[in-house]
Amino acid sequence: MADQVAREQAKSVIREIVQASGGRLEGKLRLYKAFYKAHVEYLRATGRDLTTYPIVHMPRGPGIHDANNLLAEMHNEQLLKVSTGVPGKTNLMVFEVTSPQANGTEPERSAAVASAATWVKAHGE
Repeated sequence: MADQVAREQAKSVIREIVQASGGRLEGKLRLYKAFYKAHVEYLRATGRDLTTYPIVHMPRGPGIHDANNLLAEMHNEQLLKVSTGVPGKTNLMVFEVTSPQANGTEPERSAAVASAATWVKAHGE
């Protein structure tokens, strides 16, 4: 299991991705892809890892290790509102920021997250 520091890093990035997506992101697969893309963009810009949290191989692309538990923790800690069921889209998970987070991160991190959010919005699933 990933250590607690890595889990907190992942939670922070996930929250930033949802916030950069206008405060709402539909689809767990989109979240997975944005998480991966943010890591790639940050690595390209800085030569460093965005987080030490594991990214796993899944049938439809990269995934977030232990995502269901991680997202449940975030929901319970009121970092994100996690819900399912968008009219016409069965079982689609929806992630919403519960309160805006101040942008106190380094510019490269903010740029990587914003790029990932924009990419996912443009490419969908």
